Amino acid sequence: MIEEYNADEDNTAVLAINKFADLTHEEFLSFYVGSPKNFQAKNELNIELFDTSNLPSSVDWSTKGAVTKVKD
Repeated sequence: MIEEYNADEDNTAVLAINKFADLTHEEFLSFYVGSPKNFQAKNELNIELFDTSNLPSSVDWSTKGAVTKVKD
């Protein structure tokens, strides 16, 4: 899959082997994304959400020291 993706000149990124390479798509979703079922259950609890009406449309977190260089 990596070789096929990298051979396509239309792609703007380059893929390589990393710590996720030996996982199936389903395993990756299960381990790192979580279950849509769990997300749905949280919404059904009627949790009070934060008021987001006064938030800026974007934030550059790199200028605030809140992010590091890309690792994976």
